[in-house]
Amino acid sequence: MLATVQPKKTLYPKIPLFKSFLNSMGQTDYLVWTTEYGKGRLFGLKSLIVQHSSGECLIDSAYGIPNNPVFENLQELCIYNMGSMKEICIGQLPPGSFEKLKFLDVQLCSFLKNSLLNSNIIQRLNNLEKLHVKENSIKEVFGFEGLHEGRGYLERLKEVRLDKLSQLTNIWKGPAKLADFRNLKTVIVVECRN
Repeated sequence: MLATVQPKKTLYPKIPLFKSFLNSMGQTDYLVWTTEYGKGRLFGLKSLIVQHSSGECLIDSAYGIPNNPVFENLQELCIYNMGSMKEICIGQLPPGSFEKLKFLDVQLCSFLKNSLLNSNIIQRLNNLEKLHVKENSIKEVFGFEGLHEGRGYLERLKEVRLDKLSQLTNIWKGPAKLADFRNLKTVIVVECRN
């Protein structure tokens, strides 16, 4: 079933509504949307909201994702209420994946562990400007382990908002010198107990 989902609030109001593939229970069907993506039907997607899905990850490179970039035109990604999601991506993302992503919002994903953004994802987020993370069980936000020196990562990041992260112990893990936070203007931390 194809359904239109209206974002509550987006940073890019001119981006049209995205179309999500829902299963009979009203949940995003991971296999359906990755299959549709693989057929070239979602290449132009600019805004994606994924919520109430039962998958352990958003992208698993073992499930038919081609060696071509994934979501190369996506500018806004919101992940909400993913009850069993343990990480955003399993496996290596092909170069060019998420290359236009500017806004990432991850909320109420209680099984997320360790780093929200591991090195595989960080190296693809060349244009990320805003990161909002709320009520997740992550231990750190950025996992720089495994990244190569000589390049500044996250250099366009302007805003980070961390809200109600009860398990957060560090902002990053690994060598922080790999990050380039020269454009970071706003950091908001609310009720992060550790």
